[in-house]
Amino acid sequence: MDDQGSTIGEGTRCDGKFGGQDLVVHGELEGEIQLTGTLRLGPKARVKAKVKAARVEIEGRFEGEVRSDALVFGPGAQARGNFLSARLVIQDGARVEGAVNRPEPTAAKPQETTSVPVPEPDEGA
Repeated sequence: MDDQGSTIGEGTRCDGKFGGQDLVVHGELEGEIQLTGTLRLGPKARVKAKVKAARVEIEGRFEGEVRSDALVFGPGAQARGNFLSARLVIQDGARVEGAVNRPEPTAAKPQETTSVPVPEPDEGA
């Protein structure tokens, strides 16, 4: 048995902040989700949340925001919101409404420069 993941079963309703490794949702959830692993929403899941996870797989209903490295909308997905992901899969039958974007690459920090005072030219020269 995998001790790193949790499951919210069908018929269960949860509100609040959720964190950890992996989470599978078959019921209803509202709140914030921050995972180091995968969030999976089953076909009967209903989720309204702000999500940050390495991977997100949506088969049920979702409303909110997703920030992930990989995002998969399964055939039964009905999703509305803002989706930011480096990798995106939308399977036939999925309905997605909203903004879908790749995250902006992290800008390199500008190199630090030092200024050296330049003497003014002599007026009498």
